[in-house]
Amino acid sequence: MSARSEEIAAGLRRDDPEAWAISLYAPAALRAHVQVLAAFAHELRQISTRVSQPLAGEMRLQWWRDVLEKPGSGDGVSPLAEALLASVQQLRLPVAALVAMIDAHAHDLYGEAFADEAALESYCGASDAALLRLTTLVLAQGGDPGGAGICGHAGMAAGILRVAGRFGPAMLENIEAPLQLAQVHLRAAEAGIATLDPAARPALVGLGLVKARLRKWQRGRGVEISPLARLAQLWLYARRLP
Repeated sequence: MSARSEEIAAGLRRDDPEAWAISLYAPAALRAHVQVLAAFAHELRQISTRVSQPLAGEMRLQWWRDVLEKPGSGDGVSPLAEALLASVQQLRLPVAALVAMIDAHAHDLYGEAFADEAALESYCGASDAALLRLTTLVLAQGGDPGGAGICGHAGMAAGILRVAGRFGPAMLENIEAPLQLAQVHLRAAEAGIATLDPAARPALVGLGLVKARLRKWQRGRGVEISPLARLAQLWLYARRLP
């Protein structure tokens, strides 16, 4: 592992230990690429917490667009940006999907409730589902492992939980029965896992946490689970993957 990869892995472990733990289920040879994607997603999600005005957040998102769409044109490219560009080149990852992730997180800056289920689905599809899909592409070493629809369902379930935990129920106030909606998408994702290329299945280990959080939500106890419980749920789910 290069010094840059070690730096990104250490930062991910510090800033997003859940994503870091999930990345450990990827093969060692591809783990650095998985961690780069996870760190990129974390960076996008954190922008709204680091700015006091939406315009500042929009400027940061535009910086990331320029990194991807105009490589070499920006000033002060970070180690994460360099690593992301390297992963894109080495594994032929679709830049359009990464830019769509950036665009989706502009919604975070304004704290507005999703207008309807279609708006929520668009957001989760471009953010959480896209991350899962890109991770499956990494694990397939740039090939197509199938399962785009599975990632869509899994990302919808995970995204609803992330929104509920991060922004609170107000952002889902226009969505009828969001808990039940997440459960429907989780079941659809799990029903299709066996059709996914086995090499790409570790990308969906995080569904173990989705299931655990949905159980808590159903009991009216929020969506957060303890760090130790997260590790246990990931281990158990990984063992049960087909």
